[in-house]
Amino acid sequence: MKDKYRLAIVDDHSLVRFGMVETLQDEPDFEVVAQGISADDAVRIAAEDKPHLMFLDVNMPGGGVLAAAKINAMAPDVVIAMFSFRQDLAIVRASLAAGASGYIVKGIPGAELRELSRKLLAGGQWLDPELVRRLAVEQTDPELQMRIRVGLRKRRPSLVFCEPTLPAKTLRCSREVLCVRHNVRAKRATTAGRQARAGE
Repeated sequence: MKDKYRLAIVDDHSLVRFGMVETLQDEPDFEVVAQGISADDAVRIAAEDKPHLMFLDVNMPGGGVLAAAKINAMAPDVVIAMFSFRQDLAIVRASLAAGASGYIVKGIPGAELRELSRKLLAGGQWLDPELVRRLAVEQTDPELQMRIRVGLRKRRPSLVFCEPTLPAKTLRCSREVLCVRHNVRAKRATTAGRQARAGE
């Protein structure tokens, strides 16, 4: 039997947290190994429980973005996904700059949450499609705008951020806006996947 990916969920809203646990825990390749309610909990969990993927609430006590930055500095192999009801682009940018690989709007269907979790663990990045549209409006690079539109038409906006064949300057557009580090993240996630399956 293959070892499971280790997941952690940190949110001070118990209903949201328990709902995510129920959605993810029954998957054959997932195991929720830890839960928390604050930034301090998130940092502790990253150090002690060594999850492969962490979901961090943006507005939890202590601040999810600050927690993401600390975890990224301390344990860069941990894949981080922020989630929130808020769709403020400034917070999205700050989250990605802090090292998050995804930004999820709460209320996402369970099947989509499971799918994007696997994409993140495989080294991809994910943003809510509406956030992708709004970020695209800000861009001045025609090639990037075109690729975003193509990705949205295919209902696969994550391809805009994780397709390895795109030139780095086009994929990135601007480090402050998307903060995409595909090659590094892909390598880290691949390593995490090998470790999960080797039982390391």
